Amino acid sequence: MNLIKHDIQTQAPQRFAAINPQSPGPQALKAEVLIKEFEEGNAFARAMLAGLGQMHIHADVRLTDPQTNEVIATHDVEKTFAWGGIYGAATRIQDVEVGFAEAVAAAILEK
Repeated sequence: MNLIKHDIQTQAPQRFAAINPQSPGPQALKAEVLIKEFEEGNAFARAMLAGLGQMHIHADVRLTDPQTNEVIATHDVEKTFAWGGIYGAATRIQDVEVGFAEAVAAAILEK
């Protein structure tokens, strides 16, 4: 969540007065990220051939009004890494998480 919060503040520093406040006000939005798939893959397989051992993160992002629980927007966000060779073997799931957080922030900001 901290990566997503950081990316929102970086991409749109003036858009939100607060993120995850203790007591949301009347104009607050609640963002929920439901991870549906989290595959760390296999570095050795990626080193052997691109497409093998791929890493994948897939989630549903839902924005709701915390006062009424009305769903305002939903987004389907995916990030996959399938490069091969040395680059594929050296890439970690944490590297893919950074790109995934950027994609979630962009979905929340509707970019």
